[in-house]
Amino acid sequence: MQRYYAVAFLASAVRVLAEVADAAEAAEEVADSVASRTGVSENGPGDLKALISALFLNSLIVIGCLIGFSVLRMRFPMMYSHKMNQSKESLTASRSEGVDSSVSTSSQKRHRLRELKTRICDWFSFSIKTSTEDAVDRAGLDAALLREFCTTGALILATVGIPMCIIMTPINSTLGEAARGDDHLSTAEMATIRQDHPWLYYVHAVVVWLVCLAVHFYLDR
Repeated sequence: MQRYYAVAFLASAVRVLAEVADAAEAAEEVADSVASRTGVSENGPGDLKALISALFLNSLIVIGCLIGFSVLRMRFPMMYSHKMNQSKESLTASRSEGVDSSVSTSSQKRHRLRELKTRICDWFSFSIKTSTEDAVDRAGLDAALLREFCTTGALILATVGIPMCIIMTPINSTLGEAARGDDHLSTAEMATIRQDHPWLYYVHAVVVWLVCLAVHFYLDR
């Protein structure tokens, strides 16, 4: 009787393993078909140069936008900075009247222009020092929430991205032990880790939990 149960258990185990193997093959076929339909391919030779070129181009665009905004802000302060030095009471009164009372006449506009002494990069310090409540009063709720969203995203990316670039990228490239040939871009990611590595995948599992904790920390603060 015991031999019968042992044989039955082994047969069921073999059947389960066969089903798992079939499911893995089916999943791989589905992944290949989805990748072929969407045009997604793995990293290959030359992708690192393409990534660096895209980063360089996007950086130039961002720098150009910042310089353009800074110059336009100094050239047209009434358009970009007219609420910079106004008090909360003045902003509330302006909204209740339906018009900005501080710039309602030409003389008041000229006086306001003399008050707005802007410098080319002082908007950066003003942006950091402005609280959420002041942003709501001066720019509206939508703009204040967009500012909070961008700030939270930047904090999360800095908390997660900097350690990943400084710590995990060198670990993957030096200890992954998988040959990638001329694919230099994949040396920085999990693709460079050989499948039967004894411990490096556990490090990535811990990193996933650390990322989740960091995101929850910034969302709940």
